[in-house]
Amino acid sequence: MPPPKSAAMQRRAWLAAFSAALWLVAAAVSSCHAADVPISALQAVFLSDCQKAWGTTIPGWSQTASCSAAKGLMCAPSGMITAIRMDSANISGAIPDSISSLTALTWLDLEYNQLDGSIPAGVGNLPALQYLALTSNELTGPIPAEIGNLPNLKKLYMGGNQLTGPIPDVFGNLTNLDTLFLGLNSLTGSIPNSITSLNQLSILSLAFNSLTGSIPDSFTSLNQLSSLSLASNSLTGSIPNSITSLNQLFLLDLSANQLSGPIPAGIGNLTNLKALGLSNNSLIGSLPNSITSLIRLSQLYVAMNQLIGPIPHGIGNLYMLTWLDLSSNSITGSIPSSITSLTQLVFLNIGGNLLDGSIPDSLDSMVVLMNLNMSGNHLKGSIPTTLGSMGSLKFLYMNDNQLTGSIPGFINPMNLTELLLIFDWALSALPRCQDCNVGVEWESAERPHPPSIHSCEQLQRLWLDNNSLSGILPYSLEVMSQLTSLRINDTSLNGTLPTFLGSFSSLDSLYVKH
Repeated sequence: MPPPKSAAMQRRAWLAAFSAALWLVAAAVSSCHAADVPISALQAVFLSDCQKAWGTTIPGWSQTASCSAAKGLMCAPSGMITAIRMDSANISGAIPDSISSLTALTWLDLEYNQLDGSIPAGVGNLPALQYLALTSNELTGPIPAEIGNLPNLKKLYMGGNQLTGPIPDVFGNLTNLDTLFLGLNSLTGSIPNSITSLNQLSILSLAFNSLTGSIPDSFTSLNQLSSLSLASNSLTGSIPNSITSLNQLFLLDLSANQLSGPIPAGIGNLTNLKALGLSNNSLIGSLPNSITSLIRLSQLYVAMNQLIGPIPHGIGNLYMLTWLDLSSNSITGSIPSSITSLTQLVFLNIGGNLLDGSIPDSLDSMVVLMNLNMSGNHLKGSIPTTLGSMGSLKFLYMNDNQLTGSIPGFINPMNLTELLLIFDWALSALPRCQDCNVGVEWESAERPHPPSIHSCEQLQRLWLDNNSLSGILPYSLEVMSQLTSLRINDTSLNGTLPTFLGSFSSLDSLYVKH
C-alpha cells in the first residue's frame, strides 16, 4: 500500500504491524500463573524431545520438574500442559511429532524463532487448541490438512515462513476461527471457497504469497470481517462487488496483483474503512465519486493502475487522510482546489499522470505535508510562493511539467531534504540556496550556469545533463562538500576533474560522459 519499497522492507513492516496485535493477546497469558504440579510423564516426553530437537536446555523442561518451574508452560491441576508460550525464545530445529500428546493444550505460541522443517500433522490431534502461532520462523512444506480437525481454534498465525502448496480446503471446518494469518509465505493455488464459510472471521491475511485465480465472489458471507489483505499475489479478474457489502472493514488491501476492470462504485459503502490499497494492478475507469464518502479513510493508495478521468472534486471530504497516492495513472483534468482541505496529509503523490492547469495557491493550508510529488504531468503556470510557508515539507518533486517563471526564493528558508524541479527552457532563474539541502537537475539548453548555484554549500546532488554548458568546472564548487552525487552528461565542459572532488567524503556517485 505505501510507495514501493524493497520486498524485505515490506515484509518487515508488515510483520511488525501484526506483532503488535499478537502481543496484546499474548500478554493475557503471561499474567496467569502456572500450577505447581508435576508435569505428566507422557507429556514430559514432548519436552525432552524438544530439547533434543532444538539443541538447547530449557529451564524446567524435565520429567521431574513442576509446571511452575518450567519456562513458558502452564498446566492443569492434573499435570496436563495447557499452554506453551515460547515466542522469541531463540530456539531452532524442528517441532517434534510428539506434540500430538498434548491433548489438553489450548495455547501454542512458538512465533519469532528459527524453527524449521514441516509442521507436524500431529498438530491436528490437539482438540482443545484455541490459539496457534507459528509466525516468523523458517517452516517449510505444505500446511497439514489435519489442522482442519481443530474445531475450537480461534486464532491461527502461520505468516512469515516458507510454506508452500495450496491453502487446505478443510480450513472451512474451522468454524470458530476469527483470525487467519497466512501471509508472507510461498503458498500457491487459488483461495478456497471454503474460507468464505468462516462467518466468525474478523481478520484474513493471505498477502505476500503466490496465489492465483480470482477473488471469491462469496466473500459477502464474511460479514464480521474487519481486515482483508490479499496484497502481493497474482490474483486476476475484477474486484467482486460482494466485497463492497463488508461494511465492517477498516482495512482492505488488494495491492500488487493483476486485478482488472473498474473500481466498484459500491466501494463508498465501506464507510468504516481507514486504509484502502488498490495500487499496482491493471484497474481501469475513473475513481468513483463514491470514494469521497469514506470519511474515516486515513490512507488511500491507487497508484500504478490505468485509471483515467479527473480527481473527484469531493476528495476534500476525506479530511482524515494522511497518505494519498494517485501516481502513475492517466488521470486528467486539473488539481481540484478541494484537495487543499486535506490538512492532515503527510504524503501526497499525484505524479505520473496527465494533470494540467495550475498548481493551487492554497497548498500552504496542508501544514503537516512532508512529501509532495506533482512530477510528470502537464502542469502550467508558476510555482506558488505560498509553498514557502509549508514548514514541514521535506521532499518536493515538480519535474517534467510545463512550469514557467523563476524558481521562487522560498527554496532558501525551506527545510527541504530533496528538491527536483528539472529546469527547462521556460524557467528563467535559480534563487540563491545558501543553506538548503537540495538536489538540482540542470537540463536547460544554451543557458549559462547560474552563479547562485555556487553558494549551495549543503547541496547533495548536482546533475548537469544534456545542455550546452562550456568551459571547466569552476573551483568555486569546492564549497559543496556535502555532494553525494555528481553527474556531467552530454555537455561541452572540458578540462580535468578538479582535485578537490577527492576530498568529498560523502560523494558515492560520479558519472562523467561527453
